[in-house]
Amino acid sequence: MKLCFILMGNWRFSYMSDKRFIIDKGYLPLLELFRHYPELRSEILNSSYTTRKYEAEAPSVVEGIRRGVKEKRIGISTNGFEHAFLPTLSVPTQEKLIAKGVEVDRSVYGVQPQGFWASDCCWDSTVIKPLADNGVRWAYIGPWIKSSNPGGPFYNDWKDYDPYLPVWVKGTENSRLAAFPSPYAQYDILLEKNAEQYKRFFAGIRERADKGDGFAFIQMDFEVLAVLKSSMWNREKQVPMEKFIENLLALPKCSFGFASEYLDSHPPEKTVCLREGIPGEYKPWDCGCRKLDTTCRQAEQYLMDVDDILAARPALASKGIRQRVELLWERFLLSMQSEPRMTSHRFMWDDEDGKNRCLDKCVIYPPDEMVLEAINDATAAFRGARQLKRELMAR
Repeated sequence: MKLCFILMGNWRFSYMSDKRFIIDKGYLPLLELFRHYPELRSEILNSSYTTRKYEAEAPSVVEGIRRGVKEKRIGISTNGFEHAFLPTLSVPTQEKLIAKGVEVDRSVYGVQPQGFWASDCCWDSTVIKPLADNGVRWAYIGPWIKSSNPGGPFYNDWKDYDPYLPVWVKGTENSRLAAFPSPYAQYDILLEKNAEQYKRFFAGIRERADKGDGFAFIQMDFEVLAVLKSSMWNREKQVPMEKFIENLLALPKCSFGFASEYLDSHPPEKTVCLREGIPGEYKPWDCGCRKLDTTCRQAEQYLMDVDDILAARPALASKGIRQRVELLWERFLLSMQSEPRMTSHRFMWDDEDGKNRCLDKCVIYPPDEMVLEAINDATAAFRGARQLKRELMAR
């Protein structure tokens, strides 16, 4: 039985807005902790915009990841150029999102990104072809196989699939990609109040390991240690991350390994289709994002018009024009950030002190500044692409 940590980082949105706190109490301590356990294997799946922010504002994080890659403890995978809801993207935008994400991470870390984790597990099988075309070998789909295969007379039944074995997922144009439906496990299992969940997690792995080969991801945000130290969590009794790691290493018949290596010796035997899906807790298009999405669609059309003009008249594609186009595409992709589209439709009050705050699983975000940031990106892409189209048509 093989295990592997899978860690997603997203610079523009986190549970905490203090980026220095996330770096000093989250990213760097986790990288250092993992160095003390050379048997561990982990996949880093940042948006490549996040990778660029690391380079500019937290180069020690990049160096820590590079060290892990060189020592073959860390694998590089992708979340695309930005943390975006796949079902809200057109096919051309999705292709650009994946291609640029792979390109940036490959250039920064010097290795081909191997895997993909869809933002918030919002799946869309049209992503399969661009992933495969850009050299990505696998995707993590988590529990989505359950929601997408309810059984009955017309659908596959998720109970026919082993959650610890990869499957082929069908994509468009006869494409397919290996996918891992590992049971979901976030850092809240480290809270002592969730001790039963912690026990079930380990019991499930032990039971599966007794049956033979399998693969399980341990999913956590890259800033997990900072989250556990935040005001929302630090008063809770917790299982130390060191203890969690040591318990994983002590599991019988288990060891750590990378997903690509597992696929080399255990290719998928079953094939499945997955329908697109957005988390049920959110109403992305009904919560003030229509103007944002309308502007995004207009910007996308102008960008595609510019691409078409340059394809028809290559002489216009000077180095300066190509750079302008790339920068405009990047501003556009940044405007596709998922969080401004994830305003919660539940609003809960703390009756004890009369203050509005998150309770239980209620999520109240994003901040107004984040929505404005996305609109600014969309507007800049729209105006810039429209102006560039006019310039090119006048030549």
